[in-house]
Amino acid sequence: MSNEHAASETLRSVIGAATAIVDGVEDGQLTAATPCDVRALLNHMVVTARMFAIAAEKVLGKVLARTITTR
Repeated sequence: MSNEHAASETLRSVIGAATAIVDGVEDGQLTAATPCDVRALLNHMVVTARMFAIAAEKVLGKVLARTITTR
């Protein structure tokens, strides 16, 4: 298994676990105490996921560009 495949599988597993947790959050829990409230925690998770996606798209774009120009 390549490092990229292993990383992809790990990411898929993490996303699945996080999705299950987020799906289990009920409306009444959104103001529950954490170092920040649950709403802010969910916002942190979403922003981080978006930042990751943006970074991944940039890397993928560079890889695709390199692949296209080397053919």
